[in-house]
Amino acid sequence: MLPSVNEQLQSAAMTETEAPSSAALAEEDWRQRQATLVIGEVRRHRQAQGMSAAELSDACARLGLPVHRSVIANLEGGRRGSVTIAELIAFAAALDVAPAQLLCPVGYADEVEMPPGRIRPTWDVYEWITGACPEKTETPIAHYRKYHLYQREERQAQQRADEQDHRAGQLPAGPLQDAVRATADAERGRAQTIYALLDVLRKDMISAGIRPPADRPDEAGTPA
Repeated sequence: MLPSVNEQLQSAAMTETEAPSSAALAEEDWRQRQATLVIGEVRRHRQAQGMSAAELSDACARLGLPVHRSVIANLEGGRRGSVTIAELIAFAAALDVAPAQLLCPVGYADEVEMPPGRIRPTWDVYEWITGACPEKTETPIAHYRKYHLYQREERQAQQRADEQDHRAGQLPAGPLQDAVRATADAERGRAQTIYALLDVLRKDMISAGIRPPADRPDEAGTPA
């Protein structure tokens, strides 16, 4: 007996539901390409360090991030088409490289595909992943970058002031000693100015709902 019209429609509906969409297939292809990229970089770094796949597996396990050697073999052999975030972190830690380096092989590939279907310069993608987008100045990452830059400049200025103070103490009284002390005072003043800028930046971060770095005593109003 021939199937009824309703039966044919139901069968067609099931076929449409079960068939993967072109978007789903494209996403799966991208996952495979990303896995190939990541495991290729893992292989590059481990071979550069003279490390076998088994040794990489052991190194991951010692870090408390076990990745069985069969997983590495399946990834390198193309039998598995995805890398989990946990595996990415484990590989990066075991190889002592930044996780972003495994996703964005700066210096080895001019372009990468990220997000799917968008080919971009590798360095641009690396900056995007690490939050180093110069045009975005009000993000928590941008605030923290500026904060640690100021903090480094403050320490360097204070160190220079201490060095000039020490040098002045080795000199006989006179114009040269006075000049060296003046240099020390100038550097100390620079350090104090930067310290004040750090205070302003901390207040700006708190106002924006961002928790500032925990390098000073807790302040009232710090976001929970």
